[in-house]
Amino acid sequence: MTKKYIFFGILLYICSLISPIKATSELQLSVSYDAICGEPTTFTLNASGGSGNYMYYLGNVTRDGEDGAYFVVDPSQLPGYQQSNTFQFTFCASGLYTLHFYVMDKGSQPIQTKRTIVKVKINDPAYPSIETIADQIAAQCRANCQDDYERALWLHDWLVDHCHYDYDYLYCGAEGALVRGKGTCESYHRAYTMLLNRVGIANGRMEGNGHVWTAVRMNGQWYQVDVTWDDNDYSYRTYENYIYFGLTDDLMKFAHSQHMPHSGYVSHSFKDNALIRSGRIHQWSDPIEATIQQQLNAHQSQFSIPISSSLPPSYQSIIYNLVAYQLTTQSWSTKDNTVTLQVNYTDQQLHFLATFTPVSLSKPEISQPSTPTPEDKPSKPEVLPQPEPDNELKPSVTPSTPSKTEVGNTQIETIISRLEENTTNESPESVTTPTHISYTATTLYPNQASYETTSSSTIPYILILLIISLLIKYGIQMYTKRKKT
Repeated sequence: MTKKYIFFGILLYICSLISPIKATSELQLSVSYDAICGEPTTFTLNASGGSGNYMYYLGNVTRDGEDGAYFVVDPSQLPGYQQSNTFQFTFCASGLYTLHFYVMDKGSQPIQTKRTIVKVKINDPAYPSIETIADQIAAQCRANCQDDYERALWLHDWLVDHCHYDYDYLYCGAEGALVRGKGTCESYHRAYTMLLNRVGIANGRMEGNGHVWTAVRMNGQWYQVDVTWDDNDYSYRTYENYIYFGLTDDLMKFAHSQHMPHSGYVSHSFKDNALIRSGRIHQWSDPIEATIQQQLNAHQSQFSIPISSSLPPSYQSIIYNLVAYQLTTQSWSTKDNTVTLQVNYTDQQLHFLATFTPVSLSKPEISQPSTPTPEDKPSKPEVLPQPEPDNELKPSVTPSTPSKTEVGNTQIETIISRLEENTTNESPESVTTPTHISYTATTLYPNQASYETTSSSTIPYILILLIISLLIKYGIQMYTKRKKT
């Protein structure tokens, strides 16, 4: 009897396991649509088989691009499973799109899900591809810009003017910014890099605080550029449209605290910062200059200037660090000194360290000697006449050659008379000191090498020395002559 109960118990257990199993067919999916551009396209997701208790879901939409497939819309922002089997999506550009559809059979045990992939090729001349649109924008940029800074700024401004931030957080591809006119930070970044690549500017991806922006190489230096945060949706441009263009790594941390410098895009230059290069920074630096000059005139080598500003904290930190750079690179001076300034900004204060260099110690400017014009060239000095064997110098008795003593006396008298003539002919007010006067010693000593001096003030002393030497020589000759007699 006991064995019979055990047998029936086992049989009932087996029957309980078998009873829920139902014969079901495999789940089958299909999608019908008529794709058009510029208007919503309706996709109908059809399912068959299974229990018939279905839920429907559009998982994601991607597009084949230059660097592979990318999301046109953010999958996390798409609606979940729904009862309706119809979906709408608007195509705005030609290209190859891929849509992923899912069906859930809730009546099956266990629950079944199945996916089907639909590829849609759009080729409408009225709606060119985003690659074609990017080419057209880049061509305009090259035609209007000269260097990397101008090109990167021009493309930055194009995006700011033609795109708005997508507060639905849906469009995350380059298509959003370039064609739809709205997108998330991912859309701004992808569109910007697509344009930068076309004008030959290297770039990279930066992330932090759940945000993405762009590293841009301009004129040999890397900078941080956040086009998204520069787009404030104003109908006109202000300095706020350029706060985040051309920042260093340190300055970008004031905006995005989690920013970590990338070893390939280290940014430390201020040269091509938009506020610096455009001169907009003077809006904040100019009002401080008078106070700085007062401190320098008082010969203060260290001083601080407090900053009172209503700017948002990140704006204030970025702008006044740029002001510190601007003031450091400007030329400063006082009445007697040239001044070198080192400026930094911390704790809402600008701190200054001044180095004074006396003007007299500054390196003099060395100018090349200019070739004198014919009017400036000094005339060739007149050679004093040498005594000729005329009647005035000849002895009255016999015609002999004049002695050295007589020649020396004659030369001395001639020199003295010329000096007296110069003194009487020129008043002190009219006498000018020549800048370069040549004077040859052959005037006094024939057959001797020439001698040149550059200052007229030394000539009288030379003449006096020559006269004295002649007098000594004359005295020695007279002494010798008397001794012989």
